[in-house]
Amino acid sequence: IIVPVYKVEPYLKCCLDSLRRQTMPEIEIILIDDASPDRCGEICDAYAARDARIRVFHLEDNKGLSAARNLGIRMATSNYLMFVDSDDWLEKNACETVLAIAQAQQADVVCFGYNEVKPSGVTARPVCASPDVVEKKAFLKNIIWGRSLIRDYCWNKFVARQLYEGIRFPKGRVYEDVGTVYKTVHRADKIYMTDQVIYNYLTREGSITSTPFLMYQVEDRIFVLKERLAFVVANYPELADLQLFML
Repeated sequence: IIVPVYKVEPYLKCCLDSLRRQTMPEIEIILIDDASPDRCGEICDAYAARDARIRVFHLEDNKGLSAARNLGIRMATSNYLMFVDSDDWLEKNACETVLAIAQAQQADVVCFGYNEVKPSGVTARPVCASPDVVEKKAFLKNIIWGRSLIRDYCWNKFVARQLYEGIRFPKGRVYEDVGTVYKTVHRADKIYMTDQVIYNYLTREGSITSTPFLMYQVEDRIFVLKERLAFVVANYPELADLQLFML
């Protein structure tokens, strides 16, 4: 479980407690302190001191979400990867549930449901799909279109680690999931959607997804979508018009 950490002091303990409480104890928890200016680094170290499953890496300078995730991938030794944002949290049976599904379905990627949680703590709505195997091209079409329950978030996917070999999140860019998830999905032999809701996504003010568009965000989105367009043209030409339209 890879957790980038930056300026989330009020939320971090909730996240880390949910990881420590997992019903499957054999997990690896990698915390990347991205030079957070608050007490996040201290909190990470305190949790690592009392739980040997936790490893903490402190970056000297703030390098962004992509760099933090990339470091986590390099440091991971487990057969599967999960990404958890440091202001979110897992249900206590999350790891056990998705591992069992991956093994039973012999799936390289398991997509799971999540709750959208308001800052007040009220669950706005659960987001999940019917359990089923998803054909790779259909999956890519859905994340390109962006209007379905299948989205290009990395945090609601349980992924075999080998799918990330040679693939990294684009450093210095926002919309890093948009620029990465399609590459790992392309490598998967089998993708499975489950209706299990095991992730809690906090929709708070000040997060990347809740702030108004700035010019650099527009430029980054265009950059990753142009890269994805070239990939789609080369590998899924029948979806090229749809990706061009979305770009």
